[in-house]
Amino acid sequence: GLFDGLQYLIRKNGEAEIKHLTTVNQITKNEIASIRAISKKIHGLGFALTCDWLKECGCTWLAKPDVHIKGVVMHLKNVEAIKDDDVLNEMFAWADKVKSSGIDANATAYKLDKIIWLLCTGKFYLDDRKTGREAIYKEIDSLKKN
Repeated sequence: GLFDGLQYLIRKNGEAEIKHLTTVNQITKNEIASIRAISKKIHGLGFALTCDWLKECGCTWLAKPDVHIKGVVMHLKNVEAIKDDDVLNEMFAWADKVKSSGIDANATAYKLDKIIWLLCTGKFYLDDRKTGREAIYKEIDSLKKN
């Protein structure tokens, strides 16, 4: 995988493609298609890990559709299953909603992803605070009632 990643960056115009993706300010089918194409060029990454890699490269409009993020989005939408593409769109829209509300002018899907991951895993490495996904679901349910 590491070799494939280096080949992609150096020989397959990957660096330029990633630089372009970091400038995205609207998620469309084209961006999702680009992520899928990249994931097929690098052995072992898959779609979710490609999203994670790209967000760490500066694609702050992007979230990683992992078990935690998908779980929270499904719980919010009250559905049993959701496609990765739909998770990306939901997280992007959620970040836009937070920005436009004035709560956080710097909200991004990346930032929401990180907060959800920290809450769901309970890995608050700075203060040893523990939570978990079930606690997050209970909080979501209590907020929905209000």
